[in-house]
Amino acid sequence: MDMFAAIGALKGASEIVKQIMTADRALDQAALKLRMAEVLEAVAEARSALIDVKQELADRDDEIAKLKATFAQAAELKKLDGGYSYVIGDNGQPLGAPICPKCHVDGAIMQMVQAGDPDRAQCPKCQQAYTPVDIYLSSGETVKQKRSRERSAAMVRLSRT
Repeated sequence: MDMFAAIGALKGASEIVKQIMTADRALDQAALKLRMAEVLEAVAEARSALIDVKQELADRDDEIAKLKATFAQAAELKKLDGGYSYVIGDNGQPLGAPICPKCHVDGAIMQMVQAGDPDRAQCPKCQQAYTPVDIYLSSGETVKQKRSRERSAAMVRLSRT
């Protein structure tokens, strides 16, 4: 039932009550009980319809909250070279892997995860993999830059021995 059904049921109940009140005193007990049963049935229908409406409104409120969260999160994205959008950390720099372009087109904001290579990321939702991508650490450098720096440092240590 919907809001209009609830209103209709309540209107029907009020009409029955008006008829009872305007009827002459000749109404016998059986007729009165029948009319009261009709009123109770109409009120029960209205109550049921209002419960359904309440649930529909709660579902809509949940959907609105999800959309607001998605819009807020979308505002915190930054598109970088390569065409990928990234979540922006507290320091104003990109953080982690990019947002999945396929899911983003579909209205979802799914941050991909590193998949093996330092420049490969995969979406946990749609399983689409992308390469090359930059995956940013909290320090501001990419995973690829960090590995390169560590390899260079290891090469310097090896050359000293």
